[in-house]
Amino acid sequence: LYTHQADWKEITDTAQFATLMGDYAEALGLDRTRFESDLPSEEALALIEQEHQDGVAAGVKGTPSFVVEGTKLENVDSATSTADMVAAFKQAAGL
Repeated sequence: LYTHQADWKEITDTAQFATLMGDYAEALGLDRTRFESDLPSEEALALIEQEHQDGVAAGVKGTPSFVVEGTKLENVDSATSTADMVAAFKQAAGL
């Protein structure tokens, strides 16, 4: 999604945005019909709002940010190696 951010970040037309997101969903192998019906649903909106509130409560200020068990991981970002990221996630989860 972020690889193609330049393609969608300036779109203001809801139908055009939904069509493009449907294209991405289909390219990922998702059921386009279900995706397009789920996208504007009240359940999806509620989930997004809850995730946003959880991020705010955890101190998330931008992306990428990682939260495990309600705690924002510090010093883990997109430049962190996969092995170090997995280790940080496991430590934060108590594994």
